[in-house]
Amino acid sequence: MSTPLVDVADIEAALGRELRDEEKTRALFVADKLSAAFRQRARQTFTVETYVHRLKVDAGGRVYPTRAPLVKVRAVVTDDGQPIPYEQRHGVITVAATASEFVVATYTAGLTEVPAAVRLQLADSVRRILLIPDAASQGATQMTETTGPFTQTRQYATWAVGGQALLSPDDQALADAYRPRRAGHVWVMGGA
Repeated sequence: MSTPLVDVADIEAALGRELRDEEKTRALFVADKLSAAFRQRARQTFTVETYVHRLKVDAGGRVYPTRAPLVKVRAVVTDDGQPIPYEQRHGVITVAATASEFVVATYTAGLTEVPAAVRLQLADSVRRILLIPDAASQGATQMTETTGPFTQTRQYATWAVGGQALLSPDDQALADAYRPRRAGHVWVMGGA
């Protein structure tokens, strides 16, 4: 697995205390699992990577990379490999080509650090999963205790039953906010 999007310090802040040694292994496993699910849902690696995409030029001579934010354009060439002059501005590549032509752009794009909103959301989700009661994580949907004349019944949330490390609806909504926006017609080469 790749690096989790949240670290132990974030999880401890969400818990309001330090993790015990026996909790750290579980916390890191849950953080890894939630991070992988979050990346998949967001369609975003949260790292800067190099991409090679075949893209269509629009009427204004602009090419819109399929990954964002655009960090640096390395090269723009025709399908035959001939270099094309280009300029990078505000996340768009302007080229000396006519509309409807295709160009192959090599560029780097992505985030240099994990946004605080993502780190904090996932830290809170790890906390939520770590605090699932043992009875619920073992599959109980409710538990009743009787002491003398007093009876207490606990009913566990459906997401807690089984103790699975799943993205919550809030996690999913935040991941959706980081999905790359697609512009018009995009043709992508293999390995993208």
